[in-house]
Amino acid sequence: MQVFSKDADEVVLLYSPREEVEVGENIKIWDESKKRGVIIQIIELDLARIPGILEDLIRNESIPSGKIIEHIPKGLKQFVADIRNMKFAIGKIRKEVSGKDLSVVPWSGWMPNRGAEVEPVEDSWLLERLGVGNPFPILMGETVYGKATFSVSGFDLQEGGTTIITGKKGTGKSHAAKMILMGLIEHGARCIVFDVNDEYSGLEQALKDKKADGRIVKLEPGVNLKFLLTYIGLDVFANVLRTQMGAGDPSIFDLQRTWGRLVKEEVPVTLDSLVKALYPSVNSNEEEVNPDSFASKATAGALTRRIYGLKRTKLFTDRPDQATTIESELKKLKKGGALVFNLKGKRADVRNIVVGTVLTKLENLLEANTKYPPIFIFAEEAHLHRKH
Repeated sequence: MQVFSKDADEVVLLYSPREEVEVGENIKIWDESKKRGVIIQIIELDLARIPGILEDLIRNESIPSGKIIEHIPKGLKQFVADIRNMKFAIGKIRKEVSGKDLSVVPWSGWMPNRGAEVEPVEDSWLLERLGVGNPFPILMGETVYGKATFSVSGFDLQEGGTTIITGKKGTGKSHAAKMILMGLIEHGARCIVFDVNDEYSGLEQALKDKKADGRIVKLEPGVNLKFLLTYIGLDVFANVLRTQMGAGDPSIFDLQRTWGRLVKEEVPVTLDSLVKALYPSVNSNEEEVNPDSFASKATAGALTRRIYGLKRTKLFTDRPDQATTIESELKKLKKGGALVFNLKGKRADVRNIVVGTVLTKLENLLEANTKYPPIFIFAEEAHLHRKH
């Protein structure tokens, strides 16, 4: 195997068909005289374009009924076959290697010459040099070719901001997410899962087998997950009415005004009190109505229909003893665990109220206490959740 060409960060290697190279494999190109080299990752395999090979193939295919007899010595015949089947391995330069200790560093743009040694790199060697999976290792499996143990770092997931797991259907995205979740829980992390397919309920048994039961808290909207309207807050409530239920700006304006009036009058803000407060303008004489204080008949009716629609979800309660708070649920996870919000089969407005409320409360919690332990959020089918 030897270097054939280079274009930017892409290297083409020429190799014999008797050599084995696989897509995803790592190759080291090392210049011994300079104690310097590069690591490339194979991304594509191709047949070498050898001058005359096309003419040879056409000649063989153009005489289907004939028989071509070649008098070639056995050793030469194998040589000719190897020439015809020479291959290209196309790879991307990922890292640079330097020094007697073979330090792996970011690529500087340097490239060895064609006489450099070309050899496969053991996955375990490369993972160790890169420090992959430390600290707080989370076991994900093993590498395809080298069968080396592969882990990701829980610390890197925390520091990296947003992690996206993407791939075709059936390629194991959800399985990878569950392995990461289990690993984080075992390290004592607290997690929140928005589960739209009810795929995480089974993890409870897996944790029981590891004598770590009680780490999964399942919350079902309308069953053991109910909110006080004041806990959800005006911003989240208005956003759901606007984006999911089609409320227009006049309706949202009247909702905000009515909500504010109830707070000023020290009336508990509930779905029923909102509806009641919307209707004085409808039931009173026009001369008694202050247009600056009450909703119009049209917006009152529109808001009432939407509010009653939300009431049927059973996501709301007026009783504090039945209400759920994110803060109290997180306190149950002192040794690590996950709040799993089961959103399977729920309407879009219910999903967005749950997601919006949770994210808003987390934001307030973390802003109020900068030393609050990190919280990891898993959003299955994240494209279903609108931005809040």
